[in-house]
Amino acid sequence: MLDKEVFTRYLDLSPLNGRRAGRVLCPFHAEKTPSLSVDLDGGVFHCFGCGEQGGIVDFTRKLMEHGFIRAHAIGPRQPWTREPVQSYAEVQERIKAARRQVEALRKNAEDTPAGWARLASAADLERVVLAAEAEVDEAMG
Repeated sequence: MLDKEVFTRYLDLSPLNGRRAGRVLCPFHAEKTPSLSVDLDGGVFHCFGCGEQGGIVDFTRKLMEHGFIRAHAIGPRQPWTREPVQSYAEVQERIKAARRQVEALRKNAEDTPAGWARLASAADLERVVLAAEAEVDEAMG
């Protein structure tokens, strides 16, 4: 399982008042009102202010991009650098790409036979994506 401790290390969780989910200040942009929704048990985050979102791996990458941690500070002992987690991140990126493809198919569909075929393709692809997400979630625990 991914190490969710990274949230507790880099976020001020005091606004949660002991809860395991809620909104806190986002470290990725300046703000006065909490806009980063975080679920500590689920290991996911979404900022309604700047749009950053994802899981532990995404959060760690964003911390590196914003200079909170250095890339060389993450050694092989860190759970998000282990092979299964790296594979998980690659699968998540492919799932995101497939979701973008679904949206593009829907956006370009018109009320014609070709448009309806695009919508059917989008629905088929979305079913595959949902099944893949469920399988990955189950595998990662």
